[in-house]
Amino acid sequence: TVQGKPVFVNYARKEDFDTLKRMGVNVTGHICIAKYGKIFRGNQLLNAYEEGAKGIIFYSDPQEVAPLGIEAYTVYPNTEFLPSTGIQRGSVYLGSGDPLTPSWPSINGAYRILSDKADLPKIPSQPIGYGDALYILMLLGGKPVPVEWSGVFTNLNVGPGFYSSELAEYIQLEVHNSLKLHNVKNVIGKIRGQIEPDRYVIVGNHRDAWGFGASDPSSGTAQLLETVRILGNHKQQGWRPKRSILFASWGAEEYGIIGSQEWVEEMGTTIAAQGVALVNTDTCVSGPDLQLSASPSLYDMAIRALTKAKANPNTVSGNEGRRRRFETWSIRAVHPVQCFQR
Repeated sequence: TVQGKPVFVNYARKEDFDTLKRMGVNVTGHICIAKYGKIFRGNQLLNAYEEGAKGIIFYSDPQEVAPLGIEAYTVYPNTEFLPSTGIQRGSVYLGSGDPLTPSWPSINGAYRILSDKADLPKIPSQPIGYGDALYILMLLGGKPVPVEWSGVFTNLNVGPGFYSSELAEYIQLEVHNSLKLHNVKNVIGKIRGQIEPDRYVIVGNHRDAWGFGASDPSSGTAQLLETVRILGNHKQQGWRPKRSILFASWGAEEYGIIGSQEWVEEMGTTIAAQGVALVNTDTCVSGPDLQLSASPSLYDMAIRALTKAKANPNTVSGNEGRRRRFETWSIRAVHPVQCFQR
């Protein structure tokens, strides 16, 4: 639990704190209120800590999450956009893997550093809905918010503190998270290769989610399991891949890419010497159009695979005369197509 005067810090970037300094606003000893966006929330917290803040409160910018407005009829459940009570959750840990075993695998018998020595966030943080954020921001005193910081909320001040001492002297940030040790499990399956069994193509996805995970990560898990089913059926009929295929279901990704990081730390020498490629299926479905990103060496392979896909499930694009998936995708993916054509 920490107490301090609230101060609005925009996106909590270095340049935002520099702007506040030029305005004569010091955040030391106060609690920052920041919009999500522009940089990772963990870096927002780190910047606030380095400026001397006691804590930081995050909220989602309505301009990004409620573009039709913040009235009830423009947000969920009437539309797909975030309501004023909606809260974005996420880790503020800047590292990867188990923070108690930095750079070595977190396995039974491994040496673990003390939690107070670990590279964990140094100040508390809490996400809130933009409705609650607006309630606080409207009461701030001090100098006016810079014009370039203005969004849906206008005519606001940056603080620190409220415009009247009769309102309150400070706000209290109370976080009830607890630090506990839990086992994290990865599930690894393998189809042994026929020609180069000691070379590995890895197909993986994490299975943990902040909510129900309909898109992130369960769309990827569904795709991963369907791939396993199809290739498993082929294997039963005598087929084997040229190289070995590893199927991986990672645990605890949302907390800091823990499952996959620890597996790589344990198997790093083998993967560095014998790994061929990694296919990440996290959030493999989102909207009607296919989106791909890959290392340049995989561009050609991805596009050749697309040219073999005959059916285009996007009926709108089909009605426009583009009957193949590649025809739809190539119009949007300019750079990969250019790379392929070269």
